[in-house]
Amino acid sequence: MDERKQIAEDTLDQLIEQALRELDRVEPDGLAEERMSDISDEIRRDLRLEETQRTLMLDYITQLNRVAQKQRRCLYIQGAKDCVQLLRGLGVIK
Repeated sequence: MDERKQIAEDTLDQLIEQALRELDRVEPDGLAEERMSDISDEIRRDLRLEETQRTLMLDYITQLNRVAQKQRRCLYIQGAKDCVQLLRGLGVIK
């Protein structure tokens, strides 16, 4: 990946993290990620689960997190595009 792309990716990640922190501050129900972490810990400690079941469940949680991260990124980028389109439509920018 070239340096400009990496800088753009890093900046986007920082902006998304900042937006998520603000969401957590404003929306106290944003404890879902914390709960997911608790569930992962419970799965790791549950002695009734076989190792294959444990691994499968933890892999599933990991994949869900990856999908959610991609969706957040996509929505954030789409919001930026929509903002530019709106500002162009209003004649604020060309």
